[in-house]
Amino acid sequence: MTLRKGGSSGPVRRAILVGIAVAGLVLAGLSSGPAFAVHDEAFELDGNIDKASPAGGPEVDWNNDIVGVNANGFSAAQTSLPSGFSAATAGPDFTTTTKRGVEVAETGDDSTFTTNSKDILDINAQWRCVHANNVTDKGDLVNTYAVAYVNAANQLILYFGAEKNDASGTNDLGVWFLQDPTVDCTDTQGGSGTAFTGSHVVGDILVVSEFSNGGTVATIAAYTWDPTNPAAVNNLVKLGESGRCDQIDTLNLDDRLCAITNTGSQVDPPWKTWDKDTGSLDKIDTQQFYEGAINVSAFNLNPCISTLLTDTRSSVSTTATLYDFARREFNVCNSKSGTKFHDLNANGTRDTGEPGLSGWTINLYQDTGTKGSYDGEAVLKSDVTDSNGDYSFDGLFSGDYIVCEDLASQTGWQQSAPTAAPTGETLVTNCPGGTKGYAFTMGASDRTGNDFGNFQQGTISGTKFKDKNDNGAKDTGEFGLSGWKVHVYNSAGTEVTGSPVTTQNAGNTGAYSINVNPGTYTVCEEITDHTGWVQS
Repeated sequence: MTLRKGGSSGPVRRAILVGIAVAGLVLAGLSSGPAFAVHDEAFELDGNIDKASPAGGPEVDWNNDIVGVNANGFSAAQTSLPSGFSAATAGPDFTTTTKRGVEVAETGDDSTFTTNSKDILDINAQWRCVHANNVTDKGDLVNTYAVAYVNAANQLILYFGAEKNDASGTNDLGVWFLQDPTVDCTDTQGGSGTAFTGSHVVGDILVVSEFSNGGTVATIAAYTWDPTNPAAVNNLVKLGESGRCDQIDTLNLDDRLCAITNTGSQVDPPWKTWDKDTGSLDKIDTQQFYEGAINVSAFNLNPCISTLLTDTRSSVSTTATLYDFARREFNVCNSKSGTKFHDLNANGTRDTGEPGLSGWTINLYQDTGTKGSYDGEAVLKSDVTDSNGDYSFDGLFSGDYIVCEDLASQTGWQQSAPTAAPTGETLVTNCPGGTKGYAFTMGASDRTGNDFGNFQQGTISGTKFKDKNDNGAKDTGEFGLSGWKVHVYNSAGTEVTGSPVTTQNAGNTGAYSINVNPGTYTVCEEITDHTGWVQS
């Protein structure tokens, strides 16, 4: 009698698609840590724009490193910055015209304050700007610039610089670091002027500087906008007071902030400037250049600055009369974002029709160990993917970070992406749980495209049975055959992990099963090692 067996009748193919706040002052990004100096970090605060590069000293200054020249000869921020620096901003607060074949500065200015505008007042309610045909002496800004820097202790330092067209006697300058990107004002008509747009946000920072006695004596003070703070006076909380950057050590001054002016010599920038007395467009006379810095983290502040507003003023008092101002975008904080998607075909790429996955946790870490490697750092921030699978980490200062997904809390899922990192980033291969992620350096712009793909495995299963009547079907009373091998191959003809599987002994079921990734497979039995059997 010839015995037949059943089960897989020829190659079996099965396609499996897996259907499986800036309120307050602390934002994620930096820790305050111990206070670090601003005058002996990586930036030169020495009263000029050119780096002196002393042995073992700072090696970065405004000219060429931070500020360059645009096609029209005016100041402009460099797009490529030294390591650790980001968010550079620079530009003129004047225009030029040609008279009798000679380029000269225009004296009119569309961005000056009206008399009643004060630092202690909220912006959109009580600040106004007005066009002026001639700005007051010592009050006309020419160029302003700023840059952010994160030091080795992950502290945020804001450097600022400005040029005026005249200086005599005492000179006063104010710098607002504002969080509201809509703060702005332009007026071309004069008269009562135009109201500012935008508002103060708790944590806005004001630095005021006064230079007297030829610029050799300086008073520098810093404040933060915090109207509800019991320590606030006229809406402002005083943070600290200091002096000239070159007198920090000799006078034992507060090294969390300082400023300095060019007392000894003229400054010759490659960009256009304006000296009122001579009409020169290429010379900054003595006491007409100002620079300074504040270590924001050393004051336990982490505001997400978006706007630089520099002003000239009658004094360092917070109730001083304000004259000219120059407003520039200064995006110190940026965001990191991506999407978690259901990789239906497990190919590591998001294809058309593959949906986002909601409710997944994505973790952000500061990369403080070996760069590009997860070394057990604590979670800095977490975000949960929304209904579209999107996540975002906002308010990130410049620095090194790692993004990983939390796969351990999602039972039955496996990771298919990332398999590579975007240009300028590094693929992290040792995220928690053995998953992969992204390492990146946050700079002066948002980063996107850090996507994660995941899938669930499907199961291929069947039964090996003895086909007593040779009809190719398992009839009642036909029992399973144990100990037979079943092979599973993917669409490339490669045997998958876990194959071959052996049919079960328990209960004479002859059952087999194997978990596989989404895809198309060929299932074959092995009959050559079973003498006398024929497939039905």
